[in-house]
Amino acid sequence: MILEGYYFTPKMQVKIAQQIAIAINYLHSNKKPIPHGNLKLENILVDDNDNIFLNDMTIEHTSEVLLAPEISIKRSPTTIAGDIWSLGLIYYALFTGDVTVNTDSF
Repeated sequence: MILEGYYFTPKMQVKIAQQIAIAINYLHSNKKPIPHGNLKLENILVDDNDNIFLNDMTIEHTSEVLLAPEISIKRSPTTIAGDIWSLGLIYYALFTGDVTVNTDSF
């Protein structure tokens, strides 16, 4: 899992960020775009060569911390926009090491 007791150098951070963007772009660029719907740190796996794998594409949301407000508050269906929201929060955590997100102001 990303960030769990592991230090990423800036070069590794950029590589991981790029791979996440490529994976999400692949899902969103199909003839019928596919939202992941459950992007969170726990669902981004990193192997020994710093390659990422997206895990747990589901409609069921087990953690609402990284969900877009329209999904967590209004219980709207998963969307590409929701994936991009979650991606931004994942990037924030990846580059700052801060995994706490204050969503009280949303």
